[in-house]
Amino acid sequence: MDLHIDRSHQAFAELGKTSVEEVKEKIKSTDCFVQHEKGLISDDEFRNEIRNLLNTGAENHEIDAAWSAMLGDVPADRLNLLAHLRKDYKIFLLSNTNAIHVPLFSQTVKANMDGRELESFFDKVYYSHVIRMRKPDPEIYTHVLDQSRLNAGETLFLDDFKPNLDGAEKLGINTFHVQGGQSLFNLFS
Repeated sequence: MDLHIDRSHQAFAELGKTSVEEVKEKIKSTDCFVQHEKGLISDDEFRNEIRNLLNTGAENHEIDAAWSAMLGDVPADRLNLLAHLRKDYKIFLLSNTNAIHVPLFSQTVKANMDGRELESFFDKVYYSHVIRMRKPDPEIYTHVLDQSRLNAGETLFLDDFKPNLDGAEKLGINTFHVQGGQSLFNLFS
């Protein structure tokens, strides 16, 4: 999925009637985003944390919209690549995400793929908020390896965030830094 974190920063700034820079500073001062992605706080607790953080009376749907502003497209060519690779390889999704975002990016996939569910492109999906662990913490990689009976040395982990790759490499997992959609296609050409 294409992510545009700056869009959420801007949307939060508008909700809080403040600057993007102040929003970024406030985000650094809280762990509610990590707690939400680990499933350790509920959606409502997360929203209340955002209200307090931004000193706003925003409605749930407004907070959800600002938080989800970062979600971009899930290009069909990437999903088609996964479907092609899945003919010969086991494919897994490991995502730092939350219960607010999952329905939205799932809906985007369905719209781009004629109703096909996101989960159908993978042997198994691992969402951080469901398994209560988050990348780059080592236990999340160990969990996926154990649950899916994978050998670290025979596993390739792709991510666009370098610290997540570093966490996987420490366990002997092969990694590839995805830097734009084309790098993914170059890898599998």
